[in-house]
Amino acid sequence: MRFLTNVDISNFYSSFVNLDKQDFDVIIQEFQSNKNLIDLLSIEQKLELKIIYLEALYQIGRYGTYLREVDEIIEDCIRYHRIDQPNRIVFEDLLFKKATALFHQGFVKESEYVTIELVKINPTETLYQALLTRIFYRKNESKFHYVKVMCLFLILSSALMYGSNLLIVHPFYGDYLAILFDVGFVTLNVGVLLYVVGEISMFGEAVFRSRAKVHKCRERKLRKKQQ
Repeated sequence: MRFLTNVDISNFYSSFVNLDKQDFDVIIQEFQSNKNLIDLLSIEQKLELKIIYLEALYQIGRYGTYLREVDEIIEDCIRYHRIDQPNRIVFEDLLFKKATALFHQGFVKESEYVTIELVKINPTETLYQALLTRIFYRKNESKFHYVKVMCLFLILSSALMYGSNLLIVHPFYGDYLAILFDVGFVTLNVGVLLYVVGEISMFGEAVFRSRAKVHKCRERKLRKKQQ
């Protein structure tokens, strides 16, 4: 087996960073197939390639693999990067994608924790508030589950009343029962109205909570600056 030279390592690094950043499958394949070469790179170069790799994993929805890899990269960013603007953006981006990946994997509580930490770091970023709103909305869904069940019951009851009037009452009695249509109309509208009000209430409560949390973090950060 041929020994790897500095030229080989340099050529691999150059070719990797010049890969089409939208060709996610190629990036993942190249990274996973050349880990021996990546280990020989400098710390900064290795970190750069890992960040490109993580981005590819995230973009194609391989959240499980992303979550297994991201913590080590975040630690490396903290350990080796200066706390300047470009590196802080990279750090926040990794954390934001971690929070989103946790959300998509069903780890809502963990996602909420990471997102709140991001809001504390940068309370002016609207993406963090948007994700926090989605998290609160998801948590509200379990609370409003019984309302959705009730709405479904009312809508099905309405359908049964309409159906029985059309398929049973009219063929056998030669006429429709007006009361079935009236009650069916009422139950249908009540069911739909409850569902709409429930959805609006869940979303409104999620927006209110996320805005309150962001406002609290913003005020706390302002006070720290003034001290």
